[in-house]
Amino acid sequence: MAIGSKIELGRIVLYVFFPVAMFFYFNLPESYEDFMSQKKKGIYPEDKDCHKPPTTLEELKKAREKRLLAKQKDQQEVDA
Repeated sequence: MAIGSKIELGRIVLYVFFPVAMFFYFNLPESYEDFMSQKKKGIYPEDKDCHKPPTTLEELKKAREKRLLAKQKDQQEVDA
C-alpha cells in the first residue's frame, strides 16, 4: 500500500469513528444527567429560594398590601 492510501484510510476511519464516538458518549444517560443537573443548578435557583405565589386569601391580601405600599413609596420618592 502506498502512503497516500494509508492516510486516506486513516482519514476515513477518523471521519467515521469520531462522530460515532461522540454520539455514543453524549447519549449515555449518566453523562446527560450529570450535564443537565449542573446546567439546572447554574440557571435555576433552589426550590426553597423560589418565589411562591400566595395560596390563601389572607396571603393574597398581604401580598397586595405589600405591593401597594411599595408602589406608594416609589411614587413619594419620585414626587420628592
